[in-house]
Amino acid sequence: MKNCLLLWMALGVSAMTFNTSYAQEEQESAEVYLEEYTDEFQENFFEALKQKGIQNYDRAIDLFLKCKQLEPNNSVVDYELGKAYLLDKKYVQAQEYAIEALLSEPTDFWYLDNLLTVLEKQGSPIEAIKQQIPYDNPKLKENMALSFFKKQKYEDALKVLKELQNSTLASDLERKINDSLQKGKEKMEAPVVKGPTNENDPVGQLKD
Repeated sequence: MKNCLLLWMALGVSAMTFNTSYAQEEQESAEVYLEEYTDEFQENFFEALKQKGIQNYDRAIDLFLKCKQLEPNNSVVDYELGKAYLLDKKYVQAQEYAIEALLSEPTDFWYLDNLLTVLEKQGSPIEAIKQQIPYDNPKLKENMALSFFKKQKYEDALKVLKELQNSTLASDLERKINDSLQKGKEKMEAPVVKGPTNENDPVGQLKD
């Protein structure tokens, strides 16, 4: 629950977007769970988010590493380290922490999405890290297909969906992907209609 709360904050989800009573409940819940963290952890964590936000990635990474020392098994810290290293274009370290976060929470969409982004930046396929993650987890595969769909990598998404059986989400997503592929195909095949060219009109010829 603590990790979910930190991830919620790290993703910048504001309770102000909800109704007043719900926002108040979220604030009270946040106060209760944050009390379980040490002051040192909270200070380092939120300062790290601030430094990452102003693109001071080296400083953010140092602060997240301090949080890692204080909370070695905190998956949100691993997730944020993966994101910070990714932004700093240090892809080897980014992949290491992205995998570590996903191993802690294999069904978390954002952890997997971050890992796939790291792989994409390196030009590496998912096959490169299949043995390092619980790839056979059905929920992980659903999240992977969703992430590929979000990135418009439709063929990769369909490949993953074929491995899922009796999944309503898989059926719905496959239909959406096929619709997107069909629309893209129709757009590519649409004929380009040109109007008649007046040989005495050089401007018109340039437009054509």
